[in-house]
Amino acid sequence: DPGVGYQAEITSLPIAPMPVYLEGDSKGTDILEKAWQTLEPSLQASLGVDLTKIPDRTRYAIAAEDGKFILKQRETNCKILGAKEHSESSAKSIFFPALKQVVQWERSLALQNHSTKMNTDEIDFDFVEILDNGEEHPYQQDEITLDYVKSGDEWKKIRCKIRVRNRTGQRLHFLVLYFSPQYGIFKIKNDEIEHSEEYATVWGTGPKDYFSLD
Repeated sequence: DPGVGYQAEITSLPIAPMPVYLEGDSKGTDILEKAWQTLEPSLQASLGVDLTKIPDRTRYAIAAEDGKFILKQRETNCKILGAKEHSESSAKSIFFPALKQVVQWERSLALQNHSTKMNTDEIDFDFVEILDNGEEHPYQQDEITLDYVKSGDEWKKIRCKIRVRNRTGQRLHFLVLYFSPQYGIFKIKNDEIEHSEEYATVWGTGPKDYFSLD
């Protein structure tokens, strides 16, 4: 309606680009910079990083060493992904999708809501392991470590259930995500759970719902 006036208020600023340190031999870092400069501006903007040769305030680095490109976490020196040769195509494979996944991971951490007005005491989570005899072994801890057992030449699958009880008086969405060691974020389940005094199982009833080692 052209006769109606509106006012807008900025409630939060956009997240600044994540600085990524370029290190290693000059030939390799030059190729990385050239590959970055030849990307479409829209692709650069969507990635949300700032390549720098200054290590201060950087948590991640792309290293050019031994004829390879390596994306790594600087604090732990943990390798996330490697590309075998010094070329623009290899450099771009580091940018997309590897570095993009890391940026999405960091943004998810930065945007998580620590000040929810929801009463968290009205939401209960339950994690149980299904033993070989069919009995359920409950875990009470917030952080859980599962023990894999090897039988012959194979590691046994661990079958579990994730259950939730919603006593908030309203319908809620419950999302189960898998965070991979390569900084991937994968949606496992996204269910609507109605208010109830009973637990609802959000994961663990399907034939492929188990943890396993490759």
